[in-house]
Amino acid sequence: MKIGIVAKPHIEALKVCNKFIKYALTMGLQVHVYIETLKSLVEQGLHVDSRVKILQKIDDTIDVDVLAIVGGNGTLLRTLHRFRQTPPLILTIRYGRRGFLLDVGPDEIYDRLKDLINGNFFTIEYIRLKSRVEGKDLDIPYALNEVAVLHSEPWSMIRLNILKDSLSILSIDCDGILIATPAGSTAYSLAAGGPIIEHDVDGVVITPIATQQLNIRPIVVKSSSLISIEVRHDSRKACLVIDGVNVAKLDPGNIVKVSKAPSGIKVIRFSRGWFYERLYEGK
Repeated sequence: MKIGIVAKPHIEALKVCNKFIKYALTMGLQVHVYIETLKSLVEQGLHVDSRVKILQKIDDTIDVDVLAIVGGNGTLLRTLHRFRQTPPLILTIRYGRRGFLLDVGPDEIYDRLKDLINGNFFTIEYIRLKSRVEGKDLDIPYALNEVAVLHSEPWSMIRLNILKDSLSILSIDCDGILIATPAGSTAYSLAAGGPIIEHDVDGVVITPIATQQLNIRPIVVKSSSLISIEVRHDSRKACLVIDGVNVAKLDPGNIVKVSKAPSGIKVIRFSRGWFYERLYEGK
């Protein structure tokens, strides 16, 4: 089995990564480390076994059987932003307490690697969201958590029209709007008052942020829906944010189209109750 590794360039995450490499080699796995992660390991004085092979580009991980991502939610999201096509199976390892989507703790690595080799795991397929701005040629990454249109000026509201499959469903004055996947339902959307959606549900949630209209509530729709977000002509400027990364400025009149991406991801899980274990452990 070929296993690739990407880690957050933080000393504690790199120590966890190094432990993972040692265990994986001991178990006879072929280990391929992303070159930037390898450089970080060396810079921190952590010994890297000579049997480790180098991945020059994140895209090279397409050739591995499993891609292990060590870090927090941000590391997972930024790594996945590099993939347009379907990435390999993802194994998530958190280096600390945080990282909701990363269910394997540092002390579980040895046991989970044994489970992986023995086939004692299942996978959850996560949808991603594709977005584009009409009239602009932008390279926008697929979103695993959410597509957000937010105000770009402090203490200012924006005015938005929201359409679902050409049907007008909302016209709001607000701080912004989130189109969140089930994975993203436990992130920004949840903090903004959106519902928790189990990760294998095939839907997305439209969550307004700080609306003036008190009767507006989040709406869950089918993932096959085409959602249009229009920055009204009487609105201030806004910005398009993908999984927390600001990717484009939006002017009044701009329209963002959001739909289900053609490729999702598959994440390895080991416990059927992992979702609620992570949700209620208060970390």
